[in-house]
Amino acid sequence: MRRPSLTLAVLLACLLTGPALAANGVEGLEPIFNVMNDKKINEIARDYHGEKNLSAPQRDLMRSTLHQSALDLRQHLDKPENKDLLAREGGTAVYMMAAAGLEEIVDVLLAYPEVRARLNEPTIHRTSIWAMTSLALMQSGDLCGRKDFFKDKNTQLLAAYHGTDPAASPFPGIRQKLEAAGATPKPAESRDLWAKICLSDPYSDTADEKIAAARRRIADAPDTLTAILAEMAR
Repeated sequence: MRRPSLTLAVLLACLLTGPALAANGVEGLEPIFNVMNDKKINEIARDYHGEKNLSAPQRDLMRSTLHQSALDLRQHLDKPENKDLLAREGGTAVYMMAAAGLEEIVDVLLAYPEVRARLNEPTIHRTSIWAMTSLALMQSGDLCGRKDFFKDKNTQLLAAYHGTDPAASPFPGIRQKLEAAGATPKPAESRDLWAKICLSDPYSDTADEKIAAARRRIADAPDTLTAILAEMAR
């Protein structure tokens, strides 16, 4: 079974909790992630050198590749033998895909009642899908200050795919789709997560005043995601 380098098992391990993530059941998601063909994404990666935004051709290629991956995933999940996989792992899969901002894959997963039924269950990180999506971590890295999230080149590549333009952010749309599918908004939890991840030492102590002030405004805002995008637009 091939193991594409941009599987979310790898990406979110780097993004959130490191190697401990595998011990929390992510290995069971391999049948879902391994249908994602990233041969073309690897072509982009070879020409990627840490830019904050992909070029238009790179972004188009990434988008078309993810679109095809979504089609392949739907075909895979429609097989009767994968119903148990959806019921068992669908909630974790949509959590990871939403946190990574992969709207195409989220759309596929939300089409299944087995996934929708689990949208309000605690995730493998004991948070809600809605709250983690509201942090837009793949775009808010500079504001958050957690440079350790983005040491992996593929994580940097996906962040550059989303880019620095708040108007093009996938996270508001993903969050709306989660709500439409039954996810309960939890703005207080989003604020708590922002404080825990982005205001905790040593990160808050090493920021320049401009970034530190932005982090505090986000922490005090009624809606974390709206505040993040507003700070990105400043």
